[in-house]
Amino acid sequence: MLAPHSGASTGEGRARMAAIAARNILDGLYGHPDPAMVLNPEMVTD
Repeated sequence: MLAPHSGASTGEGRARMAAIAARNILDGLYGHPDPAMVLNPEMVTD
């Protein structure tokens, strides 16, 4: 049996996902979004 998403169900996994999400939100608000997270790069201004 394969369960590829079960690793995210641990307390440590959820804490890491929350930290990454918070960092991505702050980066976006401060004008430095991660290019891998931008769906429409034409709308991002430098």
